[in-house]
Amino acid sequence: MKNILVCLFILLSFGLKAQNEIKVWVDGSCETCKERIEKASMQIMGVNKATWDVSTQMLSLDTDENFYQDDLLTHLSSVGYDTKDYLGDPLATDNYSFCCKYIELKNVQR
Repeated sequence: MKNILVCLFILLSFGLKAQNEIKVWVDGSCETCKERIEKASMQIMGVNKATWDVSTQMLSLDTDENFYQDDLLTHLSSVGYDTKDYLGDPLATDNYSFCCKYIELKNVQR
């Protein structure tokens, strides 16, 4: 019985990673932005799940120990989205639909 419990503990230990829930503000405007933000977030090492809420503009992440927030924020900036620490690259939005070109207009006003 003791051996079974030890084996079960070892199997469960390998299957569980340290998970952190993180919320980050990302400026966007529509469902297309949602898809882009979530897709870009999933490309970052350590992100296991990404969900962006259009109404609150909050990106909810499930991450593990390999996650570095600055990697995420700079990547989101490179695909055209503002975060609290980085402005989005306006050139990244050239091929985006009109409603997603919000970043270009905001950068001009800054």
